[in-house]
Amino acid sequence: MLPRALVAGLAFALAACTDQVLLNDLWEDAGPDLANNKDVGATSQGDASCVTKYIQVTYWPRSAKLLILFDRSTAMQSSLGSTSREDATESALMSAIASYQGKVMFGFEQFPPDSSDKAYADCEDNDCCAGSVVVEPQYNAYKRINGSLRCGDAQGSPCPTPSYQSASSAALVQARDWFWSKKKYASANEDWYTLLVTASEPGCSPAGDTREPCSSAKSAATDLSNLGVRVVVLSVGYALGSNSCLTRISETGSPGLLPAGMNTLYTPSSGSGLSTSVTDFVSAVAKTSCTLNLDLNNVPPPEQAQLEMYMGTTSIPQNDANGWSFADAGTSTILLSGSACDQFAASQVFLLAGGYTCSTCGDSNACP
Repeated sequence: MLPRALVAGLAFALAACTDQVLLNDLWEDAGPDLANNKDVGATSQGDASCVTKYIQVTYWPRSAKLLILFDRSTAMQSSLGSTSREDATESALMSAIASYQGKVMFGFEQFPPDSSDKAYADCEDNDCCAGSVVVEPQYNAYKRINGSLRCGDAQGSPCPTPSYQSASSAALVQARDWFWSKKKYASANEDWYTLLVTASEPGCSPAGDTREPCSSAKSAATDLSNLGVRVVVLSVGYALGSNSCLTRISETGSPGLLPAGMNTLYTPSSGSGLSTSVTDFVSAVAKTSCTLNLDLNNVPPPEQAQLEMYMGTTSIPQNDANGWSFADAGTSTILLSGSACDQFAASQVFLLAGGYTCSTCGDSNACP
């Protein structure tokens, strides 16, 4: 195969400034190989410097960090159908992580910790104690979280000894401190979430906190919300009253931060309901990625450009219902909707690649 530069030169010579030539190869695995800002043809203006270009653009998705706080208290050992609340929740979470780990950065913390956790020694002297963030939010976290979450498996971590009281207040404090330590590294193009998974009200307050457990937990949840972290509660098989502490924790400012269609409180009472709740929530978090911003190294396409977008090697139609559209009057942000959003959120494709033709001749199709 001839080098691209040589092919382009031959095409230009043969066209003799009368025909347009477009070279459009394919990347092996990511979409159209569009020669960024390179001449790919000649125009009919009779001027060798007046050419048609095919310009590549790249759009990157918003990312989401989701820290799972997993309760290991005795309430999670109670039955939910034919299994325990703990086992049913583990299965639901791992299924969701497997499906969406390409778009959501999952992290994990449990309370109380197991003996392999650096926080374990401190927790031996304090019944109301939470483990470390043993898995920091990251893409493709299935294997690492599976080792901690499925502690009973042969390859899993040691199982924590279930606590009688739920130390969710301590877990929220641990999460708050972790997110605070990461705030200075935060990107404007990401969202933060904490999912508190429990089956009872907060039963104790951390060491040194003289407030009653609910006040302590609510305070930490409010601090998280003030940091911009969406606090979501998953109450597994535990029915809540309107004035329950878990309900109030879920109302600590997060509702105004959540995307449309996402709840701050899920209360499944069955195994199937649990799977649905977890999937609904995690898929909604993953759809954060359906808002994509232009790569900072790219020049925004002209509004009149006939932009072609690709998800991997699949072309995406410009369609408000099941395709892509510009978020506003500009061209720097793209929104995916309907089936296109669903497909992207559950895929391992990390960006959208596209391109358009433009002319250097200053006409209506002028290059930026």
